[in-house]
Amino acid sequence: MRAFTVPLLIALLWAMPATAQNVVAPTVTIHGRVIDATSGQPIAAAQIEVPGTTTGTISDDDGRYTLRVPVAEDRTADLRVLSIGYRVVVLAKAQLDDDMRLDVGLVPAAVEVTACYFGPPMGMYGARASDSSPHGRPTFDRLDPSTTWSVSVAR
Repeated sequence: MRAFTVPLLIALLWAMPATAQNVVAPTVTIHGRVIDATSGQPIAAAQIEVPGTTTGTISDDDGRYTLRVPVAEDRTADLRVLSIGYRVVVLAKAQLDDDMRLDVGLVPAAVEVTACYFGPPMGMYGARASDSSPHGRPTFDRLDPSTTWSVSVAR
């Protein structure tokens, strides 16, 4: 029985790749440029990606990129373009053709942050310890809550 089982197992394993179908999604190559929508200046290091996959690229110093994108049967794909300091652009079900040029303009985004403290570690209740004290003990200075910083972030 064992003499029959081993050759049968080898034959089945050998035949499996012939019967399995390798399904590969069709792809198209797109290229273009990522620019600041207000100034027209190129954006270096912008991310161009297909959400939910590992497919993506980064724009060069002139904002140019090339990306091979897997597309659905109707030749559509979702794309996301993002860079620090700009609003995220999502292209849902974008109709793509091979060797298509797709230029994207990103809009700057700014967020206002209140009472940011950049310095030594904070004490209790958001106060920082001061080294100088008339009693030889650290004292705590309060932060001025009216202090604001403008920080640009991607949304």
